[in-house]
Amino acid sequence: MSPSHAPYPYQELEAFLGHAFINKALLEGALTHPSYTHRKGLSSFERLEFLGDRVLGCVIAEALYTTFETEEEGNLSHRLVDLVRKECIGEVVQTWPLHLYLRLSKSLKRTDLPLNVLADAGEAILGALFLDAGLLKTQEFILKYWTPYLNKTSQKNLRDAKSRLQEWAQAHGFSLPTYEILASEGPDHAPQFHVRVKVIKKTKPRWTEGWGPSRKQAEQTAAQLLLEHLSSEESVK
Repeated sequence: MSPSHAPYPYQELEAFLGHAFINKALLEGALTHPSYTHRKGLSSFERLEFLGDRVLGCVIAEALYTTFETEEEGNLSHRLVDLVRKECIGEVVQTWPLHLYLRLSKSLKRTDLPLNVLADAGEAILGALFLDAGLLKTQEFILKYWTPYLNKTSQKNLRDAKSRLQEWAQAHGFSLPTYEILASEGPDHAPQFHVRVKVIKKTKPRWTEGWGPSRKQAEQTAAQLLLEHLSSEESVK
């Protein structure tokens, strides 16, 4: 009697992704949350998440470039930041069946998965898909789920990044944001402002820099980028 083998558990997920993985270990790795590897000596999806984040940014940047042909770089940057932030990625990934397959710690399994966990797992899946299926297949999959969001990027939220950063900083024990103009360059009809925004917590500063055709827009860009960085930093803890 021949030995029985457990059925491959990811066939339906592969059907959803539109790709049968050649390297099955890549898909399994993309489904392995760091909490699951703590005592098992396994590799988590963090490296794939890193790669998937870059692939997603590249694909969305090209989509924005071709969709909004008359928009300036500053507006495209705003849209890009909005579309690749953890909240947006998590919202997209909520529509995927990943929660059925993720390998998680027992404590996480007992809770509703936070958006940042879903977002991280989604980026890992994109990284694995890129390595196994290539860029074109991954691009096709990304655009299938992100295209409806391209025209929904919230300019209101982007314009109000300074207020949202201030609220976030206060809620998480940081100092109020301070803004510094580092440079103002270019001709009078097309200036470019370079601004740094900084917050401090327990004497440890965090900052990012932004550019824009006006001081206000540069400050908004810097605030949005710092908010993204801080939110991501907190989600890792």
